[in-house]
Amino acid sequence: MIRLFFALIAVLVLQFSSEAQTSRNGDFTANVSGISPAKSKSEHNTWTASIVDRQGRTLYRIAKRVAFDVQYPAIYLSDDGGCIVISSFAGEIEFYTNSGGLRKTLHLFGRSTTEYEQVIKCSVAGDRFALLYSTPDHTHAELLVLDIDGNELWRETLRGKNAGEVFISNDGQMVAAGSYEVGGNNVRMTETFDASGKPLRPFNILFRYADVARDAKIVLADRDNILLASLRGDDSPVQWPRSSGNLITGVRWVDGFVAVVIESVNLPNGSPVFSNPSLVVLDMKGKKVAGTQLRTSSATSARLIVDTNSITLKSSASQTSIQRSSLK
Repeated sequence: MIRLFFALIAVLVLQFSSEAQTSRNGDFTANVSGISPAKSKSEHNTWTASIVDRQGRTLYRIAKRVAFDVQYPAIYLSDDGGCIVISSFAGEIEFYTNSGGLRKTLHLFGRSTTEYEQVIKCSVAGDRFALLYSTPDHTHAELLVLDIDGNELWRETLRGKNAGEVFISNDGQMVAAGSYEVGGNNVRMTETFDASGKPLRPFNILFRYADVARDAKIVLADRDNILLASLRGDDSPVQWPRSSGNLITGVRWVDGFVAVVIESVNLPNGSPVFSNPSLVVLDMKGKKVAGTQLRTSSATSARLIVDTNSITLKSSASQTSIQRSSLK
C-alpha cells in the first residue's frame, strides 16, 4: 500500500509538471516530444520543443540530444514567448528569446558537467523566473530569482534541506517557496518573500499549489489541505481539509474567493486516471459558498478556466461552470 502511494505521487509530479508548458498569460504553448531510440549508453535520445502562439503558429523550435539514461529537459515559458530549458542532470539552465535565440546558459552547480540529478523547480511570471533547488551536498534548499535575460536579482537559503515547490505571483511581487526535511527536524514549510527578496510570513505547510490575490491574501494547498492567510500581519491562517479519498489538484483566487479543484486519482494500469473532479468555492473563512462536479474520468487533471463571467472546470471530455455573479 505504501509503495502504491509513493508511486502515485511520483506519477502525479510528472503529470502536473506538464502545466509548465503554457505561459502564465496563456498566449504561448510548448509542444514537447521525446524520441527514444537509444538502447545503450553510447547512443542518444532526441528532445524537441515547438513553441506556438494562440493561433497555432510555430514561433521556433528547440532540439537537444539527451544521453541514454538521462531525464528529458523541462521547459518553462515567459509571457513574451521566450523560455528557459532546464536539464536537471547537469544543473544547466538555458535562456531563450522569443525568436529562439540562446540568451544565456547558467550552471547552477558551478560546472558544465555534473551528475547530481537534483530536483529543480521553476515558476515564471512576466519577466521573472524563480528557481528552487536542493544543493548537491544536500545541506539546504536554495531559492534563486532571475530576470528574463538570466541575470540574478536575489537569492535566499530556505530552512529545509530539500526543495519543494515554488510559485511567483502574476505581478512578480511575491514568491512562495517550500522546503522540507525528514527525520529529526521534520521541516515542512513554505516561506514567502517580496519582490526584493525581503522575507514575509512563513507557513507550516509544504504546498503544491498556490495563488495570491491583489490584497496580499495567499492560498496554499498540499494534497489534503487548503490554507488561507494574509501576507500582512500575523493573524492565524484558516485551514480547510478536503474530502477524504480525493486529492487537491488546483487553486485560484477569484473575486475574493478561492476556487479549488478536487479529484479522485488512481493508477489502474500504472498510469494516472483522474475521476469525478469537483469545483469548490471557499470564502476567506474557509466556508463553502458554491460547488459543482463532473462525472467523468480522464488521463489528465481537470483545469480551472476563469473569464469575466464564470469559473469553469474543464476535463478532456466535458466541463461545468459557476457564474461569478452568483458568488456572495
